[in-house]
Amino acid sequence: MTEQMTLRGTLKGHNGWVTQIATTPQFPDMILSASRGTD
Repeated sequence: MTEQMTLRGTLKGHNGWVTQIATTPQFPDMILSASRGTD
């Protein structure tokens, strides 16, 4: 069995590397993302 990844959207508004992406079973279509600030 082969697993597949599907692009469903893009993250906008981050100035640096996205360091964390999280979701929950209660809201599988919503993600929370975090990135490092650029100093």
